[in-house]
Amino acid sequence: MSPRISVVIPVYNKEDYVLDCLKSLENQDFNDWECIIVDDGSQDASMKIIKDFIASSENSWTILTQNNGGPSSARNLGIRKATGEFIALLDADDLWLPTKLSKQLHFLEKYPNVDLLLSHYVIFSRNDSIKLRAVRARNNARQVRRWLDMRGFGGLVESTGMFRKTALNEGLWFDEEMPTTEGLDFVIRWTFQKQVKVYQDILTLYRISENQLHTRQDLVKSNVTLVADRYPDLVTNEYVLNKMHLAYFQLSGLRGLQKKEIFLSILNSFMFLNPFVLWMAFSIVLRNLKASYLAKKTRNLITAYLK
Repeated sequence: MSPRISVVIPVYNKEDYVLDCLKSLENQDFNDWECIIVDDGSQDASMKIIKDFIASSENSWTILTQNNGGPSSARNLGIRKATGEFIALLDADDLWLPTKLSKQLHFLEKYPNVDLLLSHYVIFSRNDSIKLRAVRARNNARQVRRWLDMRGFGGLVESTGMFRKTALNEGLWFDEEMPTTEGLDFVIRWTFQKQVKVYQDILTLYRISENQLHTRQDLVKSNVTLVADRYPDLVTNEYVLNKMHLAYFQLSGLRGLQKKEIFLSILNSFMFLNPFVLWMAFSIVLRNLKASYLAKKTRNLITAYLK
C-alpha cells in the first residue's frame, strides 16, 4: 500500500548537516511516509552517515544514486520514483518542526482545490550563538515579486513545499538548468497554472551554511535576470527593476566592511541623489527588523529544538 506522503531529499556533500535533517523527518508526529534520498554524486561521508542512520530505523527509506547533476535533477529523480499521494521536499541541510507534515496534510485534505502548499520558515545560523530570522508571507505572489526586485527574502524555500502528485504536468518539474533560483522558478510556474497557498505558521528551519550556491553573486545576478526575462508579467517597470538590482548588488558589496564605511557609502548615494540605493537600503533594514521579530514562545521552542 502506498504511503500518503513521499519525502524527497537531494544530497550533495552534506556530511555536517544531513543527520539532523533525517532526525527532523523521523521525529514527525505523522508517520505514514516514505523517504527517497537522492545522492547527487556526493564525495564526502554523507552517504555513510545516511546508511548508518536508516539501518536502525523502522521507517521506509530508499536511496537513489546519480552523477552530479544539481539539486533540481536530484529532486526530479526522487519525484519520479515517489509513490505517495503528496510529495514533500526537504533539502539535506534544512530541518522540519515536528508538526510540519501533519499540518500541511490536514490543510491539503481540507482544501482539495489547493495543489501546492508552502509555509512560513525561519532562517537560522550557528556561530557562537543561534541567530533566527523569520520569513513570513501572506501569499506567494507578493513574496516572489519582493524577491525579484531584491527587496525581500528568498521566494519561500523548497523545504517548505508539499504538493499533490496528481497536479504534476510536463511544465511543473524543476528546471535543471537553473542552479540557484530553481525553487523560485518552480513556485512561479505552479502559481500560473495551479492553486498555491502559504500555510500561516512556521514549519521549516532553513540553514545558512558555507558554500551554498545562493551566496554566489554571479549566479544570483544571472538567474534574477533570467527569471525577469522568463516572466515579463511579473515586471511592472523594467527600468526600476534594473536600478533596484544595481542598488542591491552595490549594497551587497559592502558586506564585511566596517559600519563607518557602510554609512559613508550610503551617505555618498544620498549626496549624489541615488534614490534606488537609499530605497534598497531602507527595504533591507525594514525586512531584517520584521524578520528579527519572533514571539517569545516560538523563539524559545525553536532555540530549544536546535540545541
